[in-house]
Amino acid sequence: MRNPLGRGKSIRVLATGKMDSKDIGKLIKLLEAQKAILDDDEDQIDPHG
Repeated sequence: MRNPLGRGKSIRVLATGKMDSKDIGKLIKLLEAQKAILDDDEDQIDPHG
């Protein structure tokens, strides 16, 4: 699966074997956890340097 994310960004997910809805749900949870970590990191950046 390949998807564009925005200008100059894309994502590619490679999977082996058959994926069911449970597997996709796990993948979504992992991505949501990574997003939360990145959001926290961005909140802690001091915009004034």
